[in-house]
Amino acid sequence: RYCHKYKCFAASVFDGRHLLILVFQAETVAQIKQQNCPVTGLIFSRTCETLRYGLFRTVTHQIRRMQAAAALSVTLDGYVRKFRWWSGDPYWVDGNDNEHGVHPNGYIRIFNPYGAWFWAYVDGNPVLDLNGQPVWDTVSLEL
Repeated sequence: RYCHKYKCFAASVFDGRHLLILVFQAETVAQIKQQNCPVTGLIFSRTCETLRYGLFRTVTHQIRRMQAAAALSVTLDGYVRKFRWWSGDPYWVDGNDNEHGVHPNGYIRIFNPYGAWFWAYVDGNPVLDLNGQPVWDTVSLEL
């Protein structure tokens, strides 16, 4: 109920000894309430070094989702870039609505020092738009 009510894909509880994080792998808020919605559960012990890693991953996951929510519209070689709602991970859709986890022509995302992602060729050179500027995938996190 919490995740559906507050329109978020994850919930966590900490009892002083363990941190439990539940991640609903839904594409929409409505799917969270469905009984067949896949859920990933993560449990971290307070005394365990992985707790720090778990919190780090949770925060970076939220930043990815935030960037995806405010992302620029991108189409490369006829493929439209979209994002998974629950993870913020990009994927591509072709003209027949087929989904591709990576761009079929091999483009990759590169993170710049200001907190934005841009699209590049495998050799690291940026894909350029018609004005000769890099094709940005997200806006900068710079304040």
